[in-house]
Amino acid sequence: MKFFPRRSLQFKVLAPALCFVAAIMVLGAVVAILLMNDRVQHELEGQAGSVASAVADISEHVESEADLQRVVSAMGAKPGIELIVLAGGADPRVIASSERVYLGKKLAEIPNPQVVDHLTATLAARADVVGISKRPEIFDYSKFMRIGIPGIAGRTPVDGAILVHLDSRGIRVTVLNYVLVLSSCIVAGFLLVVYLSYWLFDRHVLRPLEKVERNLGAGAEVSGEIDIGPSRGDQIGAVAQALNKAFREIKESQRRLATLMGNLPGMAYRCRNDEHWTMEFVSDGAKLLTGYSPEDLVASARIAYADVIHPDDRARVWESVQAGVRARKPFEITYRITTASGEEEWVYEQGRGVFGEDDKLVALEGFITDVTPIKRAEEVMAKAEQQERLQLLMDAAPVWMGISVDDVMVFVNPA
Repeated sequence: MKFFPRRSLQFKVLAPALCFVAAIMVLGAVVAILLMNDRVQHELEGQAGSVASAVADISEHVESEADLQRVVSAMGAKPGIELIVLAGGADPRVIASSERVYLGKKLAEIPNPQVVDHLTATLAARADVVGISKRPEIFDYSKFMRIGIPGIAGRTPVDGAILVHLDSRGIRVTVLNYVLVLSSCIVAGFLLVVYLSYWLFDRHVLRPLEKVERNLGAGAEVSGEIDIGPSRGDQIGAVAQALNKAFREIKESQRRLATLMGNLPGMAYRCRNDEHWTMEFVSDGAKLLTGYSPEDLVASARIAYADVIHPDDRARVWESVQAGVRARKPFEITYRITTASGEEEWVYEQGRGVFGEDDKLVALEGFITDVTPIKRAEEVMAKAEQQERLQLLMDAAPVWMGISVDDVMVFVNPA
């Protein structure tokens, strides 16, 4: 048998079913025992009653005790049957018996106390008495009768009793076999029902769900669709359709996001807050910005982003980011990087910390863009402004002034 993880759907379905079958089997065994005992009792009473009634009927037509003895001996010759016929009156005695040891004995002389008790109870009650002997394999049945054989009370009918001893082992074995066969059929039927139920459940529920699970990790990424076989109109088909719709929406959203990020003049990122700024995600703009591909930067496969930052700016970048994380506010930094080709570029970064449900920092997310042209323009403007201030200062001087570079006069004031 295939074993399933405890939390799997197969285990949750199969385990209760097997427990149910086990309970049914135990209940069936109890019922079988009760049915067996009841059936054995019924069979024994029927057989013993038939034998006793037959002897009682024959006793009305025999002419002597010897004739009755021959009849009792013949009937008692069958395996598992013992017969004792007791004539009542003032001094009850055994007038016929399949066992010679009882023949002719008075009631008080019978060596088996249980036989004495049964016969005495039958005569006293003037009714049939059914009982089980001290040996469980023996069944006793005493039938009350009126005996009118010549030579017994002058043909005047007297009270009498017939005790039938039956060996119940044969009947019990037969009934037990019958009950076992019946119980086996019932258990087999329940097992078949459980198997068919599980087969149907596996075919129409588990297998489609497994296809959904496989497609969630494979097919859905490629085609955006979950294939569960032929078109289904049940709940699983509805779930698959809902998931397909969600996948299409997610795929469209991913496409839009990829288009947007691809058109951005910079690099979107998600990284850990560690000394290497280990990247978990980097957009395609990383190649144009740093000269390194996303594959080079993610998980620091080729180079850590911390090594891309200019050595003189690394400490300042770290402090600025940590200040923003502590304040749980966005951070903004302008710093230098060294590209893959060795060039120095200026970048502007804006980002913020991402916190989980436990209020712990999970990652940093943000965007980095190239501001080198802006920094170059600022430097040119600053230089031009400085030259303009110098020009005004020299023009206002009352004496002649000049500036030479490599023995070449480049500036002279009007004075």
